[in-house]
Amino acid sequence: MDLMQEITKPYLRKDFLSLQVGEKIKVTTKVFDKGNKEKYRISNFEGIIISQKRPKQINYNFAVLKEGSKLVIKQTFFYHSPSIINIKKMGMINQKVRQAKLYFLERELAAKKSNG
Repeated sequence: MDLMQEITKPYLRKDFLSLQVGEKIKVTTKVFDKGNKEKYRISNFEGIIISQKRPKQINYNFAVLKEGSKLVIKQTFFYHSPSIINIKKMGMINQKVRQAKLYFLERELAAKKSNG
């Protein structure tokens, strides 16, 4: 396991703050064109963190839930990815977070959107 940590150590990002489930965040990423890898656009995704997996490893990822006008979108981001430019914390959700995964928010929002 020490060899694996030594190999992945230069690729770990230390410029972002630590994240918690239940925080509202804004993730700024580079989205590359399919044909041309040199051209890219900047995309923002703002929502609530509903889950985290493997927070102390190179393959640490987190899922963000965004509520749109007619859709509920869940997107997973890799924390140490070079395509992430910035992660900005916007605050916490109103209720106290007592669970490690907030998948129930996804179900509640989807049910609310489908009913009207």
